[in-house]
Amino acid sequence: MLHAVFSALLVLPPQGPAAVVEPTDYVSPSGRHVLHVDPGTRAGAGPARYRLLRDGQEQWAATLPFTLRQAAVNETGFAVGYAFTEGDVPRGELVVAILSPAGEVLLDDRTPRMWSRVMHAPPVPDALALIPDFEHDRFAVHIRDEINDRGVEVWRRYRIAAGERVEDLRPAAEMNVGDRVLLRLSAARAVPGTDLHLLHWWRVDLDDRSRGYFPDGAVFTLMAPDGGMVWEHQCPTDYTVDGDQQADDALAKLVQSHGVILETARPGRFALWIVADGEKVTWQAEPRPGGWQVREQAREPFSPTVKSIPVPAPIELVSLGAVALQTTGAAPAVRNVRAWSFAPGGRGFQAIRHDSEWAYTLVDVDEVGKVTGERPFALPEGTAGTIRWHSLGGASWLVVVQQRAADPKAFLVDATTGHVEPWSGLTVPREGGATANLAKVTSLPAGRLVALGTFRFQHTMQDGLFGFAPDGKLQWSVGKKHGDPTMLFGAKDVTVTTTGLVVVLENVSKTLKVFDADGRHVRTVDLVQTLGREPNYLADISPGPDGSILVHDFRGTPPLLHVAIDGRVIGEFTPRFRDGRTPDVLARNARFAPDGELWTFDGFVFLRLGADGVVAEPAAAPPSGDAITEPGTSAIAGGCVCIQDRRTGALHVWAESGERVLVGDTEPADAEQADPIGRIAAAPDGSLWVGHGGFRIERRDLGYLGWDRTGRRLGHLPCAGDVAFAPDGERLWNWGREAGLIQRNTSGELLSRIDRMPDDRWFPTVADVVFEANGGMAVLSPPWVSFFPAARAGRRMLSIEGSAPDVRRLHCSADWLLLSSWKPVVVLVQRSSGELFTFTPEAAAGESSWAHGISLDGKRLLSLEVRSGRLHRFALP
Repeated sequence: MLHAVFSALLVLPPQGPAAVVEPTDYVSPSGRHVLHVDPGTRAGAGPARYRLLRDGQEQWAATLPFTLRQAAVNETGFAVGYAFTEGDVPRGELVVAILSPAGEVLLDDRTPRMWSRVMHAPPVPDALALIPDFEHDRFAVHIRDEINDRGVEVWRRYRIAAGERVEDLRPAAEMNVGDRVLLRLSAARAVPGTDLHLLHWWRVDLDDRSRGYFPDGAVFTLMAPDGGMVWEHQCPTDYTVDGDQQADDALAKLVQSHGVILETARPGRFALWIVADGEKVTWQAEPRPGGWQVREQAREPFSPTVKSIPVPAPIELVSLGAVALQTTGAAPAVRNVRAWSFAPGGRGFQAIRHDSEWAYTLVDVDEVGKVTGERPFALPEGTAGTIRWHSLGGASWLVVVQQRAADPKAFLVDATTGHVEPWSGLTVPREGGATANLAKVTSLPAGRLVALGTFRFQHTMQDGLFGFAPDGKLQWSVGKKHGDPTMLFGAKDVTVTTTGLVVVLENVSKTLKVFDADGRHVRTVDLVQTLGREPNYLADISPGPDGSILVHDFRGTPPLLHVAIDGRVIGEFTPRFRDGRTPDVLARNARFAPDGELWTFDGFVFLRLGADGVVAEPAAAPPSGDAITEPGTSAIAGGCVCIQDRRTGALHVWAESGERVLVGDTEPADAEQADPIGRIAAAPDGSLWVGHGGFRIERRDLGYLGWDRTGRRLGHLPCAGDVAFAPDGERLWNWGREAGLIQRNTSGELLSRIDRMPDDRWFPTVADVVFEANGGMAVLSPPWVSFFPAARAGRRMLSIEGSAPDVRRLHCSADWLLLSSWKPVVVLVQRSSGELFTFTPEAAAGESSWAHGISLDGKRLLSLEVRSGRLHRFALP
């Protein structure tokens, strides 16, 4: 099984079926025959339309009940290929088909598909490649079927004219490389003038860690018709860059995208790219009595031609000044919280507020919600990476900054003074050249620490549990021995009970693994057996009274499980407000205080939970909807600057001058929905709508929430995904749940849909839709913008390749397209020439998110620095 697992994890060229099956023309070697396959669905499920041309003349056309995902056509008009009847899902069938020159289905060979035994692997059987050999009237389909652990690679061979399946070969079984060398077939070509196939295998040596990780390389072989290998050329570390795994990954991607079989055009001759030597090497295969002779013919320098993507040139725009958005009221002290804990002594709370870049504030809050102290502090300037905060109890916090391909940095923060001290004494666990990514650190008795971490190797991951002395020296670790029942697998969280036991939560095995303070295994608690049911998704744990554990089962029913360390269920409950609302944040942040009371935190207010899980009324008054508590969803929409408040859900709207023109209030149920990522759409009547992405996940069924131009709440627009309102105000275009566009009326009724771009390819995704002054529609679908005129004629596409990969907003003027994300940099596209430019406001600094747009008259770029509330204006050329 080890071989199957690691084979599935190998980083290989994208041989399998694409996520989207596009309309495709398959051309015979001479170009005389062309088979056009037009899928009925983007996933390649169900039927497709087919059309065969010979010398430009149609020979046949038909709709067949399957969609060929990969096909080939020979010189007499036979077509071969494979299909998945229900797309790339674990049901339906794999179909291998042969079509006659007249369009008859000569072969319809079907195999049921099912879930793979390997985690995260595609369904099986999985067709990886089609290998035509027209010279010998045959073809093969390379399949992964998991029939046995060593022979998951199957070469299924067919005769074309006879329309029959011939045999299954297992080339990997013929490769005598040992159990610790993993191979995966990467590419195959028929060698003309012979009955041989040239195979490129991706190779990983699990016993060689001389470079700190498993090295990648290649094996090239020539396979005879019976599956035996008649020639072999080893390049064991060809795709490995010494001491630089990032460079190694980049090289692997280049090899995958370009391919290393360069030529198979002349009889018996083939050329390969030998990557480590930087050469194109040509061999000649010739038959000899009893076998084959393969001789090297020539070498020449070779470097693959990489497509050059033009980099947009910077453009200078004239600043028209900046204005501060008019606001009322002050933001509360508890906001933008990165972590929180109970205060020393267990009375009250401590929250870590992120202010800007490396600046933070420790905020003290008592049990009635009153802020009793604020102490600003800062991490060293330039600290970059994934920052995790770990409360060590009392007055200490540990900050671990994880950096890619570098040791993490650690800092100790004194909660009483705000003093920050670098801690170089923390031993960083290492295994096989990999550094542990410490996801959770907590305190053990006597000043010791315990941490849960993950080693990320090149092809797999391994969890580890580590114990540290008070000075940070590593004392013990758990998780290295394969086959040991105490080994960690799929570990999600760790905590220390009030009795000093270390408990690890595993979502994969649905267990609690309990260790003593020295890393010795005490017991394993099977939560499925304990609960009498399957949990939904075990996410995190925290200590409870008397050595018990509080388990958070994300979206479970109920989501909070209070269990004793021996597995007894003490209680189960769902945190909720008195009006019945059950936002996920209440269960996610629930923790027992030292005195046994259960508290939670909604991001702004600390809330006590009763024994029945109902939130007690908070003593602190909720924030006023008139002030911005914390900026959330933001946009330039309908010529207005819009910011939704995360805490209250209220929509605040300003004119371009900075004057606030309205505040759209919310109902109690809306106040739990606000989230920083979403979309704001403007309707022709001046109303503004915040999409479900701007609400927490549990309320997505509510669709869009709207306000009219006076700020009056209009209620919900029942549609999932994002929307853009048509100019007549009676229709809208909806996208997000599906890749295409759906036209609905304002009651949600389906009117029509557009699934394809103007060139007839499927929309890969839809990021934004904009209606222009002439009534036409522009669709952002990176790397394209598609234009659909109101008259339905003259549809066209504009390439935006080279723009930022994360652009998700589109604005249009008569001369310019504006592409933006939450970052300060924007891409401007000149409509007349298609030329791309980049612009970044000089004020851009720190970690504030941005919103961008074009003024209603099309003459100004508007850029909002959300956190500071400053609107920058620039003249467009």
